[in-house]
Amino acid sequence: AANALWNRMDEVFQDSEGNFEVDSYAEQIGEQKGTLENAERLTSVLTQLNKDYLAWQIEHATPETPVDVTELYIVNPDSETGNTNGWTYEKSNDHGAKSTTNDTYKMTGSSGAYLFNIWSAGNEVSQTSKPIPVGVYNLTAVMATDAGHDLVLTAGEKTASKTSVEKGTGVLVELPFIVDKENEGLKIAAKTSDKFWYKVDSFKLYYVGNTADSYAAT
Repeated sequence: AANALWNRMDEVFQDSEGNFEVDSYAEQIGEQKGTLENAERLTSVLTQLNKDYLAWQIEHATPETPVDVTELYIVNPDSETGNTNGWTYEKSNDHGAKSTTNDTYKMTGSSGAYLFNIWSAGNEVSQTSKPIPVGVYNLTAVMATDAGHDLVLTAGEKTASKTSVEKGTGVLVELPFIVDKENEGLKIAAKTSDKFWYKVDSFKLYYVGNTADSYAAT
């Protein structure tokens, strides 16, 4: 546990170019070695370090250094639960979380062991995010279907699309958007423009900031 904490502190120090103070976390390591109590305490310190560093990153986010905030707002963004927990959709043929090792479903650019696939009607898959603070964001997802069909990504009332290359080639669809008021969550969704079958994986939400530069870059 101590080694994991030391390694993470070094990563954070390097990543922040020395601007995030890690000394206070180092002081909590202490001299105890190998006890369960100490391992649990160090795990707690590591968890707090990660939480504090994410908050620091969000505070300092810019268009050049966006922050991955997916875990804060989107449930099961990459189907790695092995099911569709968090998502809703009208059922069609061959739908749900599918193995990325199966030749029928595999797609370049996907991550982990599962992705979402829906055949036939190609109905939209969506969820309402947790409340997202005011600021500038970029939603991305990797999608594929047969060549020539438009892959559509939605955040709130805004959409973006890209044309599919072929069924095994993942296309990164990106959707920059602005949250300009308090909300109870935004619609996060994927589909094809013509209700054709598709697969999608690796939803990511990046916070770009809440400064003039952030808005100018959107």
